[in-house]
Amino acid sequence: MSKFCETCYEMGHMWWEGCPETKAQFEKAMAMTKKLAAVRGYGKRLARAVAKAEQEVEEEKKMRKEQGQQTFLVNGEDPFPGVHGKERRKMIKDLKWQQKRAALAGKAASERKDTDMNGANN
Repeated sequence: MSKFCETCYEMGHMWWEGCPETKAQFEKAMAMTKKLAAVRGYGKRLARAVAKAEQEVEEEKKMRKEQGQQTFLVNGEDPFPGVHGKERRKMIKDLKWQQKRAALAGKAASERKDTDMNGANN
């Protein structure tokens, strides 16, 4: 099917305004585009959260170093208690995992969009 309805084209309308088939295809493509944008936005928010958490860890280490306190690992454990140590590293690890999942979901959504758009245009 072509990208416009012959009748609608002759009337000077946009290609999706008059023909129900092309309008449905257009709406489907727009919905997929919105989903893809949402997935990408989620990935960007996760990336910012990871960067912020890592920056906080570095600032904490720098502050401790300036104060002359221990900043190295003891038996593989961070000497910082609570959120500043083990829990923060776990949080960063979880955020990175979510970021990776979001990237894979975005890639899959992008591939689905390409496939659906190719199928819709034929």
